[in-house]
Amino acid sequence: MFAATRAVRAGASFYHGQMTGTDPELVLGFADTYVCQSRTYDDTRGAARETHEPLLKEIVLLAPGSRILDVGGGTGNYALPMAARGYEVTVLERSPQMLAVAAGKGLRVTCGDATALPVEDATFDAVTMISMLHQIPDWRGALSEAQRVLTPVGTLVLLLYTAEHLRDHYFLSYFPTSQEWVGTDHAPLAEYQDALPGARAIPLNIRGTDDLTMQIMRRHPRLALDATLARQTSYFARLEAEDPEGLAKGRAQLARDLSEGTLPENHADDLPQGDAALLAWQKPETK
Repeated sequence: MFAATRAVRAGASFYHGQMTGTDPELVLGFADTYVCQSRTYDDTRGAARETHEPLLKEIVLLAPGSRILDVGGGTGNYALPMAARGYEVTVLERSPQMLAVAAGKGLRVTCGDATALPVEDATFDAVTMISMLHQIPDWRGALSEAQRVLTPVGTLVLLLYTAEHLRDHYFLSYFPTSQEWVGTDHAPLAEYQDALPGARAIPLNIRGTDDLTMQIMRRHPRLALDATLARQTSYFARLEAEDPEGLAKGRAQLARDLSEGTLPENHADDLPQGDAALLAWQKPETK
């Protein structure tokens, strides 16, 4: 996590716009980026059909009214389709600004840290973690917490960008200073599977731009030239903060290559490992 830290209210909850609960200090890191993005996040970071439909299939056997915790759920874009199915969904986030947007959609939200969930054991029938685990240095701790709050036979569903997805991303050659932290932030798929024995991995090819991540821009590189759009992704927000000169230089080269038609061949094709992976794990039944 790279941004300056600051204290916010944690362990507090909004219920349909009302905040309740305690307020011990919570230190923000990368989430500071989302303080700036909260008002515009929904413009480019909606629930992609190629993502939320497979996610919903993993929780389809849950009865209506089942409790789901969406950890790192931001403005609630992925929580909304689950709530529309009749599930009782709680969005947990570290950014009060993002949570205020989610609460405005009528969602139940809680301010907290993924590595120290303000939740009792065995509380939720399912936990989702969508495109957020790479932002948590102690991602194993976050997975342990998700397992703790699941009921027996509860389901944990992760949407992951792994080392395999980022390793050959041609953007890294345009923005070389990102290579070090991309490699550090994204673990190999096998490491996530080792932390969740028996988890099933489902590759996802995401062709649309509803949820415009840096990984999706692989197929739509002209969008990376739009600073406003790119700033909505954690990748380009970090580059802008840490290496603005390198970001400008890389964008200029990308623009030239687009103009000259010299991008890597088949850069927009489907990949065997997909653009992302859905990982589904079920908590063992208590004996």
